[in-house]
Amino acid sequence: MPGQIQRESQIKDEMAMHTIEDDRALQHAYDKYEKDAATAHPTLATIKGDIIRVGKAEMRLGWEMVPYHLQGYALLNPAQKATYTQLATKTWAQHHRTPDK
Repeated sequence: MPGQIQRESQIKDEMAMHTIEDDRALQHAYDKYEKDAATAHPTLATIKGDIIRVGKAEMRLGWEMVPYHLQGYALLNPAQKATYTQLATKTWAQHHRTPDK
């Protein structure tokens, strides 16, 4: 267990570091788009490039956590995986209920 906890802590720290870096890149892409869009005569190519950069930055930020979550899940023993599955199922059900009609 101590080795597992240590590795989980490393995974968490790595994920946080990369998420912060990716968030900075996203904010930079937003800032560039905002600046370019505020010019008197922005070109279509400039705006299109900015939108593509924003989209790629958003995708990278969203995707950043996936490998770390998979690594963390792989560290769990069978009993921990069963508990994780129960908690995930309960959480999913709570947040994805069909509204009453």
